[in-house]
Amino acid sequence: MRKAGYRTVFTGAWRGSGRPEDLGFEVRKGGLARELPQFPFFLWAEEDRGQALAAVESSGQSARTIVFSTALSCVGAASLRDRDVRVPLVVRVPGLGEAGSTSPNLCYLHDLFPTACELVGLPPIKADGRSLKRRVRDQVFCGYRDSLRMVRTEKWKLVRDLKRATEQLYDMAADPEETRNLAAAPAHRGTVADMQRRLAEAQRAAGEK
Repeated sequence: MRKAGYRTVFTGAWRGSGRPEDLGFEVRKGGLARELPQFPFFLWAEEDRGQALAAVESSGQSARTIVFSTALSCVGAASLRDRDVRVPLVVRVPGLGEAGSTSPNLCYLHDLFPTACELVGLPPIKADGRSLKRRVRDQVFCGYRDSLRMVRTEKWKLVRDLKRATEQLYDMAADPEETRNLAAAPAHRGTVADMQRRLAEAQRAAGEK
């Protein structure tokens, strides 16, 4: 970010590995000062309850500041239900998108670094993630230890219990709370087969057998 003329600042509760300082962030433990310096900012805020956005707006630097705000707390992730594994993500980029708009697109948090690099004009980098400005993911994959694996598209989610050899299929558009398992429904055999294929491909890509 510094190569592109941006100052990188972190505020909030760091949940990742290592320290934000080791990743090149300036850390503001007491939050942001009311007046931000007069040059472009890239701001990463975690679990700060909107304080960072409020500081940006009141500083007069909103037109020169990119903000990513998220949280890394996945309480109850052992279920792989959306309500347990999804995290909030707010992206604010001057001149891009409409205020208050939302997106149904799927992403990983590790997509944010290549996204940030593209937003500030840095050349493409080699990373696990992909820039959300150019490409949209049609699915995401995750797991819990050696027991559960999950693949999700915008509409469908398949969860496989590796120990019990069972599967759950949910229509996320019609049943976002994941209360109706459709895996055994004859009408959804084709969907189950497609999601099983997606899951197998995702596991291979992740280096799993």
